Formats: sequence, structure tokens, C-alpha cells
Amino acid sequence: MRVLWLLLALSPVVSNVVAADEWKAGVAQAVITPKEPIWMAGYGDRVHPSNGVLRDLYVKALALDSGDGKPSVIVTADLLGFPKEISDAVAARCEKIGRASCRERV
Repeated sequence: MRVLWLLLALSPVVSNVVAADEWKAGVAQAVITPKEPIWMAGYGDRVHPSNGVLRDLYVKALALDSGDGKPSVIVTADLLGFPKEISDAVAARCEKIGRASCRERV
């Protein structure tokens, strides 16, 4: 649902972009639910780790390419945040593929 909202929010932006011959889009998702009990953020009054799974946790990505050779990727995750090690790794990967400005958006 969040991705649909995001697409709707971006539609005026996309429609004002100079027309390209071909747009490409791709989506992906992965289950990131821990296999073992963990201490969860946002549950400060708990005195024990998680004790079951009601719904799986996901990380999802939407990639858009207008044909200009500069694809944009939006990543969402069912988390409160990413550890610095993960955001640094994502930024390094972006820089490796030529998206130096990506570090500012992580």
C-alpha cells in the first residue's frame, strides 16, 4: 500500500519530466523476519525478546529508469531504521555504480 501511495504522490513529478522514449520499472521484495527471538525497538516496557511472528517483515524496492541512464531506486523496510553499517554499505554500492549523490539520500 505504501508503494501505491508513493507512486500516486510521484505521478505529477513523473508526468512533468521531459518525455522519454521508454520508461522501465522493476520491483523486488525480500522477507527479513528474524528466525530467532530478538529485542524489538519501540517496545521499551518489554522484559523479554519477541516470542512469535504475527506477520513477516519485508524490505521492498522500486526502480524507475526514464532512459537517461540514471535510474532511481526507492527502498522501504518494515523497520524503524537501518544500522550505520547497512546504510554505509548501501551508499558505497551506489557510489560504485556511479550514483555519488545517493549517500545524501540514505
